[in-house]
Amino acid sequence: MWSASPPTVATRFGFVPSGACLRTVVASPAIVALALLALVASVASWSVTSYAVVLLQDGYGLGLEVANLSLTAMFVAGAVAVLGGGYLSDRFSPGPVIVSSYASVALFVGVLASLAVAPAVAVVAVVLVGGLRALGGPARSRLADVVSARADLGRNFAIVSVGTMAGSAVAPPMVGGLIEYADLRVAFLVVAGITVLAAGVALAIVRSYGDGRETAAGSTPGDD
Repeated sequence: MWSASPPTVATRFGFVPSGACLRTVVASPAIVALALLALVASVASWSVTSYAVVLLQDGYGLGLEVANLSLTAMFVAGAVAVLGGGYLSDRFSPGPVIVSSYASVALFVGVLASLAVAPAVAVVAVVLVGGLRALGGPARSRLADVVSARADLGRNFAIVSVGTMAGSAVAPPMVGGLIEYADLRVAFLVVAGITVLAAGVALAIVRSYGDGRETAAGSTPGDD
């Protein structure tokens, strides 16, 4: 008679049963909050990405070529700005960076939603949105590091990534429906509102769980 059951494949390779994993997630409200932030921010970001060309064409009368070039410039601006976001998050602290990033994006999306600015200004605003939203990416990663134990980094990254992927799935049909049943102005005003919500969630996370500023302030060069 066996005194103990042999190890299963799951326990041998360190897999955690789904029920235990769910309990662990629920016991980490900071990570759940970051996943919510990723969801909201992703909805806003993918809404702009998916419909910027439509906005510039139908809302501002620009040609398809110019609208597509503006979208490309938006991505280039994001690629450059993400480096700046990483520097700012390391140099100062991620909290102000991420809140400022989302608040600024909300402002410029609101400007675009007005349909009242010149087409050239709209192009500049689209490019600025691409750069400003990218500033918040490294800051959000820093926040996840701050609230994570070293052993949980991979799992927490996966949880936050689920929020990002869910947001990217929700955004296109949501904004498409708003454009079809309302209009471009309403659709992008909603996107601006969602971005304001993202800034509010980020601010709540920083106030509730901190952003690592205290730890950085308390360290000395000899601690590294």
